[in-house]
Amino acid sequence: MDDSRLPLAAPECPGGLGDRLAFPLDYWTDPYGPTHLPLPDYIKLDTDGCEAEVLKGATRTLKHVKKLMVEHDSEVESHKLIPGLLEGLGLYEEAVYPHGTSSVSNVLYGRR
Repeated sequence: MDDSRLPLAAPECPGGLGDRLAFPLDYWTDPYGPTHLPLPDYIKLDTDGCEAEVLKGATRTLKHVKKLMVEHDSEVESHKLIPGLLEGLGLYEEAVYPHGTSSVSNVLYGRR
């Protein structure tokens, strides 16, 4: 069985996710899974510091996404991995929308 379809104990994230049970996004969009939801064209992701972990569980789904907006915090170490992960899936930074004077911004990714 493909381990990416199984529920996981959520990693400790800066936003305080704690010990909640988490399912990778690919679990929900798996055509052979229990829900087989349709693949989305657009995703907005804001998980209070767990964005990189969520993206790692959505690699199959992200291969079909046209646009993705991710909340990025330059003070969260794992967020430095996001651009490389998304470029490997064919998604490239198109625009950055800062949140005032904080270290947080929304980054829009799309396909070339």
